Amino acid sequence: LSAEATTLSLGSQHEASTAWLRVAQGASVRSGQSEVRSQSGGSAAVTLTGKDSSWSTAGHALSVRAGGQSRMDIEAGARLSTGISAVSADGGTAAVSVSGPGSRWTLASVVDPSSPFAVLGGGYLWLQAILGGNTSLTVQDGGEVHATTVALDAQGADSRVTLNLLGSAQSGRGVLQTDWLVRGAEDVTLNLEGGVLRASADSATTAPSDPGELDRRFFLAGFDALTLGDQGVVFDTNGHNIAVGTALPRMPLSMPPATA
Repeated sequence: LSAEATTLSLGSQHEASTAWLRVAQGASVRSGQSEVRSQSGGSAAVTLTGKDSSWSTAGHALSVRAGGQSRMDIEAGARLSTGISAVSADGGTAAVSVSGPGSRWTLASVVDPSSPFAVLGGGYLWLQAILGGNTSLTVQDGGEVHATTVALDAQGADSRVTLNLLGSAQSGRGVLQTDWLVRGAEDVTLNLEGGVLRASADSATTAPSDPGELDRRFFLAGFDALTLGDQGVVFDTNGHNIAVGTALPRMPLSMPPATA
């Protein structure tokens, strides 16, 4: 079974509404720009489950936003392929989980040069919380996320962003593969408990000449401390030369829109 749509919007403009999408048993969805959104008191949920089950936005953006409760689960070998993507809690809770061997979220490395966010490059994943929201990405037990850049940014009192890399040698390790992992605010947590943090490019060796460009000299940027759980973490340079910087970098002023 397969389904195609020019755009896909899951959710409602009304408060306390509920919406859900389940893709299973090898079914596939292909769309353009897409949004999963909940309003205050409401919920929106997407589940991709099972080998050969997939959703592709054909290089267009995916936005997961939460005024209420928004959740996306990629599990049991399912695949998600998107362009620039944002997971944002706008006063609510936004959670994405990628778990199980073969499960993967891949963010395309291409980008429309006419986009106002072309400077970010392709494969950009933005995790943001505002207005007291709570955003999390959990990669565990053999699941993988591949993105050129992963940015974590929390703004406002009680807003939190958490990235969990979990697993073990026995259950499988969650893998985040990226060129650049950046922390742009204080209320951000990187929880390393048995996962793999893998580099996909060399760190830049010089600062950008244009102050408007992002500084990519550091594979890990803005993290002044890392807390390891009992399972530890695997840092995989993947054959690349990488560096780590503790200073909070300059972040773009707003989150990419749901277009690419």
